Amino acid sequence: MMHSYSIFVSQKALTIAFLFFLLVSIPFVEGWGQVPRTGARELSTPTPSLRQNQTSQQLNAPRAGANAPASPSQVKSAVASQKESCVLKSSHAVGSTDVVEVSMEAAGEIIQTSKEGKTERSDMEVVAGFKYEERYTKYSTTGPLRSIRRYEQAGMKRKLGANVARPLLDSSRKFIVSEFDGKTSRVYSEGGPMKDEQYALIHELPFNTTLLDRLLPNREVKLGEDWGLSDELVVALLGVDAIENNTLRLTLTSVSDAFAEVELYQISKKDSNGNDAVSTLECASEGASLGLDIEGKLQFDLKANRITRFRLHIDERRSESVATPGLKWSATIKINIAPLEEPDKLTDKEIASFADSPSPEQLMLYYNAQKGPWKFQHSRAWKMIEDGDKVTALCYLKGGEAVAQCNVLSNGKIDLSSKPTLAGYKDEIKKGLGERFVEFKQDASYDGPGEVSIYYVVADGYYDELPFRWIYYLVTDKEGNQATIMFELRADLLEQYDDSGNEIVESFRLVPRSVAGLREALENADTSTNVKTKDTTR
Repeated sequence: MMHSYSIFVSQKALTIAFLFFLLVSIPFVEGWGQVPRTGARELSTPTPSLRQNQTSQQLNAPRAGANAPASPSQVKSAVASQKESCVLKSSHAVGSTDVVEVSMEAAGEIIQTSKEGKTERSDMEVVAGFKYEERYTKYSTTGPLRSIRRYEQAGMKRKLGANVARPLLDSSRKFIVSEFDGKTSRVYSEGGPMKDEQYALIHELPFNTTLLDRLLPNREVKLGEDWGLSDELVVALLGVDAIENNTLRLTLTSVSDAFAEVELYQISKKDSNGNDAVSTLECASEGASLGLDIEGKLQFDLKANRITRFRLHIDERRSESVATPGLKWSATIKINIAPLEEPDKLTDKEIASFADSPSPEQLMLYYNAQKGPWKFQHSRAWKMIEDGDKVTALCYLKGGEAVAQCNVLSNGKIDLSSKPTLAGYKDEIKKGLGERFVEFKQDASYDGPGEVSIYYVVADGYYDELPFRWIYYLVTDKEGNQATIMFELRADLLEQYDDSGNEIVESFRLVPRSVAGLREALENADTSTNVKTKDTTR
């Protein structure tokens, strides 16, 4: 039962939860993140001195630890080459194409509460990288954005305690569409629904490159001038649900003939009493509260009029929630962007068949059990919280609040002659709920997809003085393999529930439990729904 939503947090939950980042289709390769670029230079360290109105000569003075002090002629030359302003507006347009490489290194700890109420901590380390071609099919400085990506390389090496994993996005999902409507962003695969961990790989990486140009003010900017970002943009860039205090600012810190450098940082704001408030960015995501400290620097190519490099450091502290464990970690992200004169992989012919908007199927997530004898699809509102050989559990979140839970339980293989009647099954449910049970609301018996018989029962009752609704599906195939799909809903929050659990039931397929036959059956079992898909089994 839900027990006030204090439910299982497993290895799979960790896989989904902490992932600001996960990845894609080719085994992990060391050394990603090096995009050759003629005339590019490495970004200097952030220079907060400009926010203190230092002079150009001070800004160009040699840093501590330099091999030798600059000569007067070198200082004079550096000051002369430093310009006082530049126009920071991207030359991107519909059809513009880039080669993008992203690398990330992170380390920290996962924090969660055990069933016994003890706080448990596990060290984690992550090294990840992407390489993809990205082409804009919609572009404006203020309106909707849409890009298509073709992933060439991607992968992650994640160490959690003594366990090492390498999440991947398989090659059938290498075409990814990224959209931003001005307020919210979303990604989906042209190939069909993505697996839970694959979606997290793509969606939860902060500072989506489709949106990077929105960091620019699209006007002439003077050296040392600063500007801010809208709350909606910050939410989309960070991939969170909401922010409480938007403390992010940008400042033009350096301008030369070829490049401009812009620093991203956080400022302290005043509270109601006029005192300095903390600059930490306070956010909410999946029912958890987050504290983020962010600093970075981008390089703008003044000849190509493009952002070509972006360096970012994030310190995150995340509270534990029903859908995610707690987290404390630091991540360094490097983004290199090389403009192409013409698309290499994303040609007009290659993307001609792509629809202008996603199908309902493409926005679903696909769960392919690693241990349990089942597979199904579900909406993105359902978050995986348990993945075992006998139970799979998902939590339905709306506005950061847990509204419902879905438990899929294995009953093993039964003798069909011992299968209870619908009335007998209702008696078992009533006995199991005990004092929580009040009344049955509905029941039915019918044949489902995949040659299965289904009992459907709805019961109302109370738990911890809160009204609850329990919805049961007893699924039995012709071989006697049996599973229970049970939904637990807060009855006082039913208006926030969109009945997306029906999609789980309609796409649910039982598969053999034998180790030898499990993988083959999982790959071959039919999970088609009424919407046709492009090979959702890989």
